Amino acid sequence: MHFGYISLAAAIAVLLSSCDYRSRYESCTFTSPPAEAQRIKTADAEYLVFPGNITGDYTGCQKAWLSNGHLQASLKYTNGLVTTVEFIDADATPQACLFRYGELLEGDEAVCLPYKRWKFSSKQAS
Repeated sequence: MHFGYISLAAAIAVLLSSCDYRSRYESCTFTSPPAEAQRIKTADAEYLVFPGNITGDYTGCQKAWLSNGHLQASLKYTNGLVTTVEFIDADATPQACLFRYGELLEGDEAVCLPYKRWKFSSKQAS
């Protein structure tokens, strides 16, 4: 029985330390843009975004900082779809928007941008 426990613990440790796990969830912990962040321009501002490229099956976080390093938005993805956006609005008030399949489920419609406006793309990279 003890041997099985050690094997299970070892398997979990390997899974948690895998590159795929870190790449998916490491960005959730960043408080400042890493050196690999992409510079992306939108109609509203210029951002440092990490990760810059989101694949169709991505599950994890993407963060966007203003060029001065201030965290502007944190996006959570599940299977390539934005599910949660947390950001600071123009009045410096924290806001949250919850989406499901592109539809706003929870959040103030006056400040939650349409779903497509939250998708940072490497095509916008400067």
